[in-house]
Amino acid sequence: MTEHQVAYLWTFDDYQQRLQHENYFVRHWAYDQIAKQYPDQQTQAAALLIGDSNRQLNSEAIKALGKLGGADHEQTLLAMRPNAAPNQHAWITLALAEMHSAIFLPQLLAEVQALDLTTNTRSHFTTYAAVESLGFYNDPAAIALLWQLLETYPSDDTFTGHVVAALLKHPAATTLPQILQRWSVLQRAAQRQPQVGNALATVIEQRQLFEGLPYETNLRAQWTMIEEWFEQPLARPAAVEAAIAADTMPEPSALLAAYWQAMQTTAAARGDHPAAWIAAWSVGDPPIGYQARTIYCWQALETLATLPVTAIHGAHQTEFVTLGTVLLAHYLVDENDEQRLAELQGDDARSAARLAILASPRKVVLTTVEDQVAALGPAVIPNLVDLLQDDRLWPTVRALRVITKIA
Repeated sequence: MTEHQVAYLWTFDDYQQRLQHENYFVRHWAYDQIAKQYPDQQTQAAALLIGDSNRQLNSEAIKALGKLGGADHEQTLLAMRPNAAPNQHAWITLALAEMHSAIFLPQLLAEVQALDLTTNTRSHFTTYAAVESLGFYNDPAAIALLWQLLETYPSDDTFTGHVVAALLKHPAATTLPQILQRWSVLQRAAQRQPQVGNALATVIEQRQLFEGLPYETNLRAQWTMIEEWFEQPLARPAAVEAAIAADTMPEPSALLAAYWQAMQTTAAARGDHPAAWIAAWSVGDPPIGYQARTIYCWQALETLATLPVTAIHGAHQTEFVTLGTVLLAHYLVDENDEQRLAELQGDDARSAARLAILASPRKVVLTTVEDQVAALGPAVIPNLVDLLQDDRLWPTVRALRVITKIA
């Protein structure tokens, strides 16, 4: 009998009884096992831990109800919120928003509208949670309030980063260009990391790369770091090759224009049609997957390339160039795995294709593909064990992540 099967000798009721144990570690262990082995009953377990004496476990339970749609417990959370400690208050706010509580939305709108952004309370977790929560509601009033915050708040700091992240949860066809244009006139905060840039890079899962590049002012160093990051050579624009050969840094607006031209050339060579996809989005057909990522890179590079020269040379010059570099590099290595899977007929063919994607030598594979392989369960463990014998790094890393998700 395998370890995976032995774990299931414990029933949900066995674990549920341990949720009442006096020892926090036992309660936490029981909850973790329910989440892994009985995910369909996780909300039931989380509800039992609401108000737990251990703040961490209480927070985990609250977060789970939000993420798993525990709307049956909406009234419980609403009743707890007024008297909750600040961190618990913030987690309850996020949970209610994530379950799209219609009762809570008017209250949330009023609270955010009443924020005093001239005081240091804007840096509190409760404030960040309230702003981020607006992003879960695809609601005109919530979106309008987020735009109001972005248009009136003057600095690129953590607060603005949360506003931008919230806006990007339900973007319209014009959202990204508007955010970039607003970013170009925001004051640079004293902190080193540009928070708006971080939020923008997060959308294509490249925040870590973006954070590592702004301090490199040498173009050769930037592109070398990028190729090491993706573990493959990239088709760099001619302007980049010329600058590297001459050991110079191009003028920022010229470099961004070269990146935009490279994006257009690559899209045409691939047969991608971002302009047509954006037009379809504008009339109510939002993109998903590869199309969404391509549109995102397309719109961002076009906007950066067409900003006024005075804006490009302003407070965010380094961040604009770095974001442009990351966006183009991401597009150059991105692959349309979603289309490849959609074109296949039958579950067996798609499962085999997902495993093949997981085994590919490239570094970048969508987390959704990993999740889909994990959803296949113990049956794919032998395939994953075979990958652990692979001499290449990234197939092995992905196999370990998926095995952990299944276990």
